[in-house]
Amino acid sequence: IQDYRDSAKRAFDWALQNTDDSNWQEIKFRDMRQLSSAWLFKVTGETLYQDFFKTDNKITSPNTDLEVWKSHDQQWAVYAYVTTDQPTIDVSLKTRLEQAVEHWAYSDHIDNADRRGYQYGNDWWLPIAWGQATRPRIFPPLMAYVVTGDERYLGYVYTTVDYILGANPLNMCWVTALGEKSPQHVMHLDS
Repeated sequence: IQDYRDSAKRAFDWALQNTDDSNWQEIKFRDMRQLSSAWLFKVTGETLYQDFFKTDNKITSPNTDLEVWKSHDQQWAVYAYVTTDQPTIDVSLKTRLEQAVEHWAYSDHIDNADRRGYQYGNDWWLPIAWGQATRPRIFPPLMAYVVTGDERYLGYVYTTVDYILGANPLNMCWVTALGEKSPQHVMHLDS
């Protein structure tokens, strides 16, 4: 494990030294640095990485969405941080982020599931024609469960997965070779 940790630290240092400061203002660079620093802090406990996490953090209140189009996508970094047990963790920041995780479960998943008859939680504005209904976004309620221990979040995970497994208008399991009716000819653009 030490080899992997050292390799990750070297990669992080390399990225810092080989990218000019203007790049870190770009959304993708910033959010990837935050994700890397969250995991490095989780693994090492070194405050340097927590400091980078804080610098890049855009989740400024418990009601800030973890992902906002063309602004930030920090849900994976936040998930790593709130599941960290390092003794030097910023407790007030962790608490705020745990509340934001719970808020995100509602805004990204639960509120949308409650608006649909089939209780499928996903982005309300993303058309099903884009294939989004075939891959469930169950991490927001799963992480809310991890953070709070409240089992009501699991109910939304179950109804979303039910939809994928056949409780949908086609009565089709959208996992190949599973169930009585599943996709036989999968479109795969790369092939």
